[in-house]
Amino acid sequence: MRVLLLGGVFDDSHNDEIVSKTRTYVEYAANNFQKKIIGGLQECGIDLEVISAPFIGAYPNAYADWYFDGFDPRVIDNSGYKYVNFINVWGIRNLSRSRAARRALKDFIDSNDSDKLIIVYTSHTPLIQAANYAKKKDSRIKICLVVPDLPQYMNLADNVSTVYKIMKKFDVKAFQKENALVDSYVILTEPMAEDLKIGKRPYCVVEGIYQEVCRTNLERENTDIRTIVYTGKLDRSFGIMNLVDAFMKIDDENLRLLICGSGEEKENVIRCIEQDKRILYKGQVTSDVARQYILEGDVLVNPRQNNSDYTKYSFPSKIIDYLATGNPVVAYKLDGMPKQYRDFIYFVPDDTVEALKKTIMEVLYGDEEIRIIKSQKALQYLQSGISQKEVAKKILFMNVEKDFTGV
Repeated sequence: MRVLLLGGVFDDSHNDEIVSKTRTYVEYAANNFQKKIIGGLQECGIDLEVISAPFIGAYPNAYADWYFDGFDPRVIDNSGYKYVNFINVWGIRNLSRSRAARRALKDFIDSNDSDKLIIVYTSHTPLIQAANYAKKKDSRIKICLVVPDLPQYMNLADNVSTVYKIMKKFDVKAFQKENALVDSYVILTEPMAEDLKIGKRPYCVVEGIYQEVCRTNLERENTDIRTIVYTGKLDRSFGIMNLVDAFMKIDDENLRLLICGSGEEKENVIRCIEQDKRILYKGQVTSDVARQYILEGDVLVNPRQNNSDYTKYSFPSKIIDYLATGNPVVAYKLDGMPKQYRDFIYFVPDDTVEALKKTIMEVLYGDEEIRIIKSQKALQYLQSGISQKEVAKKILFMNVEKDFTGV
């Protein structure tokens, strides 16, 4: 079978260029998810093709370039990804991305392989339109849609314009039409199946993908200092200011709060540093740098609260990245989380800042043996259940008439 991933992935070699041109935040979570799928399929022996319309922000507010015609040619990229060119202007770029992806799929459509599979990453309408175009040209093509977010919840910032909201409604309707032709799904939570109207089509629920973390023996200059870490978007709906407020209420000069990311609350975070010098804001950093920070952290926090409808369709990818380090994780119990995560995470009992503060303190000053047990259980589950190879095998099992159990 010929297998192709159609998404928005970019190689790490382009991190510096993307960061320098991005005016909001870089979609590192989406990028890492795609790379784990790619890695898992390659581990299963699949000679995978990758076509990418990179998930960069739209010009002019989120990215510096109005037209994407590839990355800096002086940078060596050994990924093998095929990047398509497209107009990056907000409001018209979706049409351009769809047309570019269709052109890039020509060789795949024209090939004589008896079985073909296009794995589309994310519910991004232009990519599904392109995949469906290919399927209409060649009925042998199957489409597997990976859905980390439903289209109506792909931008949770509070400061979106009225025009954006109107256009998003049209986009959701277009997605629903294209969704009818999808053959199989990878979804993050079970409630997604009903919203997507999957029906009897095959699907698997994968809340995230685990990738082994290479731990190093860290030597700290000051062993008395302990660090609470958050990496991700600084949007209001993600609860970053609740974490900042909770931290500022903890009276311990040996504590630090390290924050990485960008978003609508960025300026508020910076203002809080003037009041509390223990807060360290590192801005937008690459995935490798963020990974090092969470490896060195003493407590890793996801302050997203379970107070919106979208949480039953959501599983923050940072939870998997946090747990993979073996460090203790503090989070709210989101509706989309599988029950077994109760054994791995220190859950905040309610939505108050005081409850978040107390839970963080419980980890910092509590029983170390409990922390070790939670960490061991988490790693056992991640390694056996949602490793990138296991997830890839689930995708192939749904779409390929071949036994991959022994791979």
